[in-house]
Amino acid sequence: FGARPNRLPLPDYQGNVGAVGQGLVNSHSALDAQGQRRAADELTGTLTSPVFTIQHPYIHFLVGGGAHAGKTCVNLKLDKSGQIVRTVTGKNNNRLEWTTFDVREWQGQTARIEIVDAVTGGWGNIGCDEITFSPSARPGPEGARLDEVARKHGLDAQQLATWVELLR
Repeated sequence: FGARPNRLPLPDYQGNVGAVGQGLVNSHSALDAQGQRRAADELTGTLTSPVFTIQHPYIHFLVGGGAHAGKTCVNLKLDKSGQIVRTVTGKNNNRLEWTTFDVREWQGQTARIEIVDAVTGGWGNIGCDEITFSPSARPGPEGARLDEVARKHGLDAQQLATWVELLR
């Protein structure tokens, strides 16, 4: 994954990946400590978050890249057992798409997010961006707006999200 987060623009052949902001994880294109780019499907590795306590019922993020189950993926791993309880791959597409992990049953437990690229060759890459922990089941800007409205008015965001869903 390189010495630091990747920066946009990525190589032209990867197209517009749909990242939020300028920094992202992209195992196909890595930056070294001097900011020089190296791009190849032969790059592999694992990027693991620090341990955190699951405080919100949903984890949203953007993911793209290879569709190799267990090999190009984003995992949620419980800290104490090391068990992978949620996982997702890309869809053999560089375009990042919103994904949600429902983690209600593990709230209060400690976990890590693990981004894995263990494949060389075709679609041997994973991309990830904009990991957010949320009381709302809605990912992306709509979910963030719902969280903001709930905070502003002193409401429970999960309950507000339920009402919004029912009113649709």
